[in-house]
Amino acid sequence: MAGTNASIRALHDLLANTRIPDKALGKHILELTGRNDRLVAVVCGALVERNLQGLLESVMPNGPGSLFEPLLPLGSFSAKIKLAYSLNLINADIRRNADYIREIRNTFAHRIAPTSFRTKEVAAVCRLLFVGKEGNRIPKNMRGRYSLVAMETGAALTRKRYAAAGSPPASFPEKLTLLRFHGR
Repeated sequence: MAGTNASIRALHDLLANTRIPDKALGKHILELTGRNDRLVAVVCGALVERNLQGLLESVMPNGPGSLFEPLLPLGSFSAKIKLAYSLNLINADIRRNADYIREIRNTFAHRIAPTSFRTKEVAAVCRLLFVGKEGNRIPKNMRGRYSLVAMETGAALTRKRYAAAGSPPASFPEKLTLLRFHGR
């Protein structure tokens, strides 16, 4: 049993390490641009959740303690979104996108039957994703739309995390930062 606890602890440490080693970056990009919709949905959703958690941790003067552990107050993506919005760390657009991304991610993570971004219900929620004034420039295919909006949402959360104290809530910039990676 002691070995199991050490193994589980090591697994949790692995999960907490969000840095992608330089030597693995190429493989990571290949995975995200491959054909596996489920992988894209889960990884992009995890990116937004992790960036949101980082933002929340940055405003906790005494640190988060164990608040982000599963089954504790901030253990769910939903709780993180609600708290960030309540603290005015994110605006309504970022909140809405994070909720849609969470719903899509959960569908891909927990649905046993084959699911893709072409699945009618998934595509309908992807169409609700928003990136501000440049919304007409985001990809028309739902997978591209989801991944771009998730990355832009994550980038907005990161910008807010490192912004000066008292700055406005996280929002989308006038010009999207990641369109160039999607051939735009």
